[in-house]
Amino acid sequence: MADPLTLTTTAFGPHAVGIGMHGDLDHATAAELLAAADAVLSTAAPDNPDAAVPGTAVRDNPDAAVPGTAVPDTLGSSVQDTRGLRELRLDCAGLGLCDSSGLAALLVIRRRASEAGVRLRLDHRGAALDRLLDLTGTLEHLTGEPAPPSGRGGEAEGARGG
Repeated sequence: MADPLTLTTTAFGPHAVGIGMHGDLDHATAAELLAAADAVLSTAAPDNPDAAVPGTAVRDNPDAAVPGTAVPDTLGSSVQDTRGLRELRLDCAGLGLCDSSGLAALLVIRRRASEAGVRLRLDHRGAALDRLLDLTGTLEHLTGEPAPPSGRGGEAEGARGG
Protein backbone atom coordinates (compact mmCIF):
# COMPACT_ATOMS: atom_id res chain seq x y z
CA MET A 1 0.00 0.00 0.00
CA ALA A 2 1.24 3.46 -0.89
CA ASP A 3 2.25 5.94 1.77
CA PRO A 4 0.02 9.03 1.68
CA LEU A 5 1.77 12.21 0.59
CA THR A 6 2.15 15.00 3.14
CA LEU A 7 3.30 18.39 1.89
CA THR A 8 4.73 21.23 3.95
CA THR A 9 5.46 24.70 2.61
CA THR A 10 8.33 26.72 4.05
CA ALA A 11 9.66 30.16 3.14
CA PHE A 12 13.46 30.38 2.74
CA GLY A 13 13.93 34.13 2.73
CA PRO A 14 12.15 36.67 0.60
CA HIS A 15 12.64 34.95 -2.75
CA ALA A 16 12.63 31.18 -2.13
CA VAL A 17 9.95 28.75 -1.02
CA GLY A 18 10.26 25.07 -0.29
CA ILE A 19 7.75 22.27 -0.46
CA GLY A 20 8.67 19.27 1.65
CA MET A 21 7.37 15.92 0.45
CA HIS A 22 6.81 12.99 2.80
CA GLY A 23 5.32 9.82 1.36
CA ASP A 24 4.77 8.50 -2.15
CA LEU A 25 4.46 10.64 -5.26
CA ASP A 26 2.26 8.57 -7.53
CA HIS A 27 -0.96 8.56 -9.55
CA ALA A 28 -3.04 9.13 -6.43
CA THR A 29 -0.96 12.05 -5.07
CA ALA A 30 0.63 13.84 -8.05
CA ALA A 31 -2.26 16.32 -8.32
CA GLU A 32 -1.69 17.39 -4.69
CA LEU A 33 1.91 18.32 -5.43
CA LEU A 34 0.91 20.13 -8.62
CA ALA A 35 -1.69 22.16 -6.74
CA ALA A 36 0.81 23.10 -4.02
CA ALA A 37 3.44 24.08 -6.58
CA ASP A 38 0.91 26.11 -8.58
CA ALA A 39 -0.11 27.97 -5.43
CA VAL A 40 3.53 28.83 -4.68
CA LEU A 41 4.34 29.73 -8.29
CA SER A 42 1.38 32.09 -8.40
CA THR A 43 3.35 34.30 -6.00
CA ALA A 44 5.92 34.86 -8.76
CA ALA A 45 3.38 36.38 -11.12
CA PRO A 46 4.19 40.06 -11.71
CA ASP A 47 0.47 40.85 -11.97
CA ASN A 48 -0.09 39.43 -8.48
CA PRO A 49 2.38 41.39 -6.31
CA ASP A 50 0.44 40.90 -3.08
CA ALA A 51 0.24 37.11 -3.32
CA ALA A 52 1.70 35.07 -0.50
CA VAL A 53 2.58 31.46 0.08
CA PRO A 54 -0.53 29.58 1.17
CA GLY A 55 -0.42 28.87 4.87
CA THR A 56 1.81 31.83 5.69
CA ALA A 57 0.95 35.42 6.46
CA VAL A 58 2.57 38.39 4.79
CA ARG A 59 4.04 41.04 7.02
CA ASP A 60 7.10 43.26 6.66
CA ASN A 61 9.54 43.59 9.53
CA PRO A 62 9.56 47.32 10.37
CA ASP A 63 12.93 46.92 12.11
CA ALA A 64 14.63 45.26 9.15
CA ALA A 65 16.94 47.09 6.77
CA VAL A 66 15.24 45.30 3.86
CA PRO A 67 11.43 45.11 3.69
CA GLY A 68 10.14 41.55 3.40
CA THR A 69 12.46 40.06 6.00
CA ALA A 70 10.93 37.15 7.89
CA VAL A 71 9.24 37.99 11.16
CA PRO A 72 8.38 35.23 13.63
CA ASP A 73 4.68 35.24 14.41
CA THR A 74 3.18 34.43 17.79
CA LEU A 75 2.95 30.74 16.89
CA GLY A 76 6.67 30.51 16.23
CA SER A 77 6.43 29.88 12.49
CA SER A 78 8.10 32.12 9.95
CA VAL A 79 6.06 34.87 8.35
CA GLN A 80 7.37 35.88 4.96
CA ASP A 81 6.78 38.31 2.13
CA THR A 82 7.43 36.22 -1.00
CA ARG A 83 6.79 38.74 -3.73
CA GLY A 84 9.42 38.26 -6.39
CA LEU A 85 9.75 34.50 -5.95
CA ARG A 86 12.93 33.32 -7.66
CA GLU A 87 13.37 29.75 -6.43
CA LEU A 88 11.08 26.80 -5.72
CA ARG A 89 12.79 24.08 -3.71
CA LEU A 90 11.21 20.63 -3.58
CA ASP A 91 12.61 18.76 -0.57
CA CYS A 92 12.72 15.10 -1.55
CA ALA A 93 14.23 13.80 1.72
CA GLY A 94 10.95 12.20 2.80
CA LEU A 95 9.95 11.01 -0.65
CA GLY A 96 9.24 7.31 -0.93
CA LEU A 97 8.08 5.92 -4.26
CA CYS A 98 7.96 8.13 -7.33
CA ASP A 99 6.13 6.53 -10.26
CA SER A 100 5.55 7.80 -13.81
CA SER A 101 2.72 10.08 -12.65
CA GLY A 102 5.03 11.57 -10.03
CA LEU A 103 7.73 12.08 -12.64
CA ALA A 104 5.19 13.73 -14.95
CA ALA A 105 4.20 16.07 -12.09
CA LEU A 106 7.85 17.03 -11.56
CA LEU A 107 8.23 17.76 -15.27
CA VAL A 108 5.08 19.92 -15.30
CA ILE A 109 6.33 21.82 -12.24
CA ARG A 110 9.68 22.35 -13.98
CA ARG A 111 7.92 23.77 -17.05
CA ARG A 112 5.62 26.03 -15.02
CA ALA A 113 8.50 27.26 -12.88
CA SER A 114 10.52 28.08 -15.98
CA GLU A 115 7.57 29.94 -17.50
CA ALA A 116 7.28 31.98 -14.28
CA GLY A 117 11.00 32.77 -14.27
CA VAL A 118 11.53 30.65 -11.14
CA ARG A 119 14.42 28.23 -10.66
CA LEU A 120 13.40 24.72 -9.57
CA ARG A 121 15.61 22.75 -7.19
CA LEU A 122 15.15 19.15 -6.14
CA ASP A 123 16.86 19.04 -2.75
CA HIS A 124 17.92 15.93 -0.81
CA ARG A 125 17.22 13.47 -3.60
CA GLY A 126 17.66 9.85 -2.68
CA ALA A 127 19.28 7.15 -4.79
CA ALA A 128 15.93 5.81 -6.07
CA LEU A 129 14.82 9.20 -7.39
CA ASP A 130 18.21 9.88 -8.97
CA ARG A 131 18.06 6.47 -10.64
CA LEU A 132 14.57 7.16 -11.99
CA LEU A 133 15.65 10.54 -13.33
CA ASP A 134 18.79 9.03 -14.86
CA LEU A 135 16.96 6.11 -16.51
CA THR A 136 14.31 8.40 -17.99
CA GLY A 137 16.83 10.95 -19.24
CA THR A 138 15.31 13.72 -17.11
CA LEU A 139 18.06 14.18 -14.50
CA GLU A 140 19.81 17.08 -16.19
CA HIS A 141 16.53 18.70 -17.26
CA LEU A 142 15.11 18.66 -13.73
CA THR A 143 18.29 19.33 -11.76
CA GLY A 144 20.78 20.99 -14.08
CA GLU A 145 23.22 18.22 -13.17
CA PRO A 146 24.61 15.92 -15.85
CA ALA A 147 23.76 12.24 -15.68
CA PRO A 148 26.39 10.03 -14.00
CA PRO A 149 28.90 8.25 -16.23
CA SER A 150 27.44 5.07 -17.74
CA GLY A 151 30.01 2.95 -15.89
CA ARG A 152 28.34 3.72 -12.55
CA GLY A 153 25.15 1.92 -13.56
CA GLY A 154 22.99 4.80 -12.40
CA GLU A 155 23.59 4.10 -8.72
CA ALA A 156 23.62 7.26 -6.67
CA GLU A 157 25.90 7.74 -3.70
CA GLY A 158 23.73 9.05 -0.88
CA ALA A 159 21.40 12.01 -1.05
CA ARG A 160 21.94 14.59 -3.75
CA GLY A 161 20.85 18.11 -4.53
CA GLY A 162 20.97 20.08 -1.38
